[in-house]
Amino acid sequence: MKRTTKIILLLLLLLITIGYCRYHFTDKRPQRSCPVESLILDEELLPPGHYANILYSPAHGESGETASRSFSYKSDAIYNEVFRRPSEKLAKKKFDYWVEISFPVDENEGPWERPEEIDYVSPIADNYEFACGKSILHYTCKLVATYDEYFVRFQVQVSKGGITLEMVEEMLIAMDQRMAECLQE
Repeated sequence: MKRTTKIILLLLLLLITIGYCRYHFTDKRPQRSCPVESLILDEELLPPGHYANILYSPAHGESGETASRSFSYKSDAIYNEVFRRPSEKLAKKKFDYWVEISFPVDENEGPWERPEEIDYVSPIADNYEFACGKSILHYTCKLVATYDEYFVRFQVQVSKGGITLEMVEEMLIAMDQRMAECLQE
């Protein structure tokens, strides 16, 4: 092959690669005035006597627009994280990954099902998986959801004398309302 032909093919390949990267990795998100930190569970929803750990932003071990925070009440742990991904497609990819690993069924975990006491299902989430079941030694409820370019993960242990299913439903509703307000701004 002639040198000129090789250079033209190399330039063409370079242009295709640049176009692909610009299409797939360009930030396609709308402007939003709600930082991810403001979308984390509000500690006012927790009963008196709870403990709130530091809010991490970016979330521990992550980069970009992410936030995470854990709480505890009596022997129950609560964890919440919010990611703002570059696109809805990438938020959905994170959702698919977390759905796959969040609800295992084996001798230590599961079965995962929606408790009768919790009727709430998000009317605004694009993708929404919520279920409760045995997780190691605790009865645990887990939520994995996307809202446009946002990915949300929430996990809470439920016990007698600690966090109740009624409290969990209130938390789900409050997180959903906060996401709705953010998306409408």
